[in-house]
This record gives sequence, structure tokens and C-alpha cells, in this order.
Amino acid sequence: MEDIVTFPYIGHKAIKVKFFVEELSTIEQMEKSLNDLYDGWLYILLDLKNKHFHMFGLV
Repeated sequence: MEDIVTFPYIGHKAIKVKFFVEELSTIEQMEKSLNDLYDGWLYILLDLKNKHFHMFGLV
């Protein structure tokens, strides 16, 4: 059976990407302003070292 991508699926994926980008920039800004708090802090949702974004369904 061939996989068919529907328009609602594409729209859902676009929303996930949008929220992901917004959330990542917010975390980066907080790290800059509260460096002592986030020093050595590990990303819980993202494996940025290996670029895995499984939590957001972007893989």
C-alpha cells in the first residue's frame, strides 16, 4: 500500500514545526539571561547532540 500524505497531515506537521522553533528560541533566550541557572542543564525533550527531535514528531 502506498503512503498518501493528506493536506490536514501537512498542516499538522507545519504547526508542530512552528511551535518547535518558537519553543527552542525561548529556551535559548532564557539560557542567555539566566546563565547561572541553566549552566550544565541538560535538554529533557531534545537530544540536540544527535539532532533527534522525536518528541515533536519531526523525524
